[in-house]
Amino acid sequence: MPFHKNPQHTSIIKNTAKEEMKNFNLDKLVAEKPIVFKHQTGFIMVIDQKVEDFSSELLAKFLLNRDTKKKHKPTLKN
Repeated sequence: MPFHKNPQHTSIIKNTAKEEMKNFNLDKLVAEKPIVFKHQTGFIMVIDQKVEDFSSELLAKFLLNRDTKKKHKPTLKN
């Protein structure tokens, strides 16, 4: 049976060759998303969401997190 790609699905692959990525938990990245497939070792996961929507949400989450963690530089008052 041929494989048919679903345009509603997003595949996420973790690069386990990099030491800093070996312990990265993809479950946290896709919290509350419907999981279609997850490999038993956790290096690949497919979620039921368009890649455009997922990447937009991920970018927004990253930017919000980055902005709230910014350290404010002290200002000099005269």
